[in-house]
Amino acid sequence: MKKCFRVRAACGFGFMLMLVSVHTACAGLRLAGMFADNMVLQQGQSVPVWGWADPGQSIQVEFGGQVKSAVADSNGQWWVTLDVMVSSAVPRDLKISSNLKSQISNLIFHDVLVGEVWFCSGQSNMAMTMREIPAGAIETTMPQDTSLRVFTFRRQFAAAPANAITNGTWYGVDSNRVRGVSATAYYFGKRLQQELQVPVGLIVSTWGGTPVQAWMSREMLAGATGTDAIAEKGLAATRDGLKTNEAFLAAGGDPKKRPWPEWRSAATPTWLFNGMVHPFIPYAIRGVIWYQGEANVSDPELYGALFPAMIRGWRAEWGLGEFPFYFCQLPGIKLHPGEEGKLARLRAMQAKALQLPNTGMAVIYDTAEEADNHPKNKRPAGERMALLALARTYGRAIEYSGPAYAGMSVEGDKIRVRFDHLGGGLVARELPRDYRPVSVKPETRPLIRKSPGGSLEGFELKGADGSWHWADAGINDGTVVVSSPHVAHPVAVRYAWADFGFFNLFNKAGLPAAPFQTPVNAVQ
Repeated sequence: MKKCFRVRAACGFGFMLMLVSVHTACAGLRLAGMFADNMVLQQGQSVPVWGWADPGQSIQVEFGGQVKSAVADSNGQWWVTLDVMVSSAVPRDLKISSNLKSQISNLIFHDVLVGEVWFCSGQSNMAMTMREIPAGAIETTMPQDTSLRVFTFRRQFAAAPANAITNGTWYGVDSNRVRGVSATAYYFGKRLQQELQVPVGLIVSTWGGTPVQAWMSREMLAGATGTDAIAEKGLAATRDGLKTNEAFLAAGGDPKKRPWPEWRSAATPTWLFNGMVHPFIPYAIRGVIWYQGEANVSDPELYGALFPAMIRGWRAEWGLGEFPFYFCQLPGIKLHPGEEGKLARLRAMQAKALQLPNTGMAVIYDTAEEADNHPKNKRPAGERMALLALARTYGRAIEYSGPAYAGMSVEGDKIRVRFDHLGGGLVARELPRDYRPVSVKPETRPLIRKSPGGSLEGFELKGADGSWHWADAGINDGTVVVSSPHVAHPVAVRYAWADFGFFNLFNKAGLPAAPFQTPVNAVQ
């Protein structure tokens, strides 16, 4: 018999794929684990509330003047839907009652707000907390503002779609709690809360070192590649690894030195979707922010197929239509020999997801650290995704993108490049003379420019012989003119197409230009 959770909101046995033995064996009224004190409910949408009770029992849910009723089915599952609500920062109670004869027949969740809820997910750069970044100490002096709320829980992976989360907690972010919050999610949520003046809830679901295939169901993987091979190969490796652990422990090995570490299991295809995403469906959310991709650099083209499939799959599972999905394009790092160029290609694969409706990409290469895959400046990541949300989701009249490639023309031995999102005008941001490969260490290196003949760094031209050459570039009449003494007849141009570099084309709104590469003779 499975354990019956009786602590309020600690049990989240799921709604889509039920574990019948759990429901029939456990008496008492329970709700899914993300329902707890201090939660934020989504405004402007109908809000599902679901849980379990004794089969056949009547359930009543009360909130904000609404009263909804349901009857638990033969498996003990019940469900109600609250009508669309407007935002409210006034704390209210969510009350659930039943005519159960068991010891738990009434639940009350206190300090419940209504506002904007976002699901914040990815790997270690999304997981990195405020205490891990130098700027985090500044935020500890902020005034208390508990209308920004965060939900965290014990991370877990699962071989099958999980129906429970444990140790789930909603809490208001104030000067005492901010250091434990995902820095990217915090800067995103803080900017939204300040601009919208409504409560903001952030559900943080992250695991470092994990590839995108861990965050996808088997159906999503198969749909992206036409085969189940990725899932089968990953599951086989995990099974072998776990058997190795068993043999190691049976021989008296130190449990802390298991040859198959926990993160390897977490990286198993489908296991994080099962354990870290599925239990939250169908909690009402506005959208998703995402910072991931480092674990997929070894195969950029595969990522180009998987990432859009994951977005489509999550949207289908939630059933909320094409909700907003905003993500960070990876910043740079110097890759090991033999891997060069793969990060540049992965960025291009990330950008392919922009072909899906209601997606947006935050360009953050200016936060890169040459020798650290975890840049400490997370403010641009969070705030630039917030700009996307404010403009694209909430209709604010603000610039949300850096210069974006809009076309080119060949002018003799030069190429003129046009851009959208000028943001008041193009800017060649000043380049440093020296830089730190790792921002938190004192070592510095001189910046050696690739193209010292122009004000802009990071442009290349392709000649008729098919070779790329670093080029000189400058701003001219709202466009960029690119030339190279090594290219007499240019046929294509690209920008920021390197694993790491100091690319300095911005707009006056302070946002960096997105990397791009044109097809040969892409004259418009």
